[in-house]
Amino acid sequence: MKHISIVGKFFIIMAVFGVMALESPPCWAPAGLDAEELAERMDEPAAQDLLDEATANAVSRGVFGAPTLFVGDEMFFGNDRLHFMQGHLARAA
Repeated sequence: MKHISIVGKFFIIMAVFGVMALESPPCWAPAGLDAEELAERMDEPAAQDLLDEATANAVSRGVFGAPTLFVGDEMFFGNDRLHFMQGHLARAA
């Protein structure tokens, strides 16, 4: 995941672990996140710009809550729908 921005990695962790990810920095390490670096960089203007861009993109795609994940144009919303996404990925493989 080296090519994904630190903000992107954070949102991936949030999608998988939910709000508990905020309280559990040890789960960030597998995604290559460093808690201290994240704390330092999350207030940077570039991070806010990325968040604004991601939010605008999400709104334009019809996202209405979290977690929402896309495979191509197929949207999967909610932790209870992750198994549908897994099935979709398996069929596409």
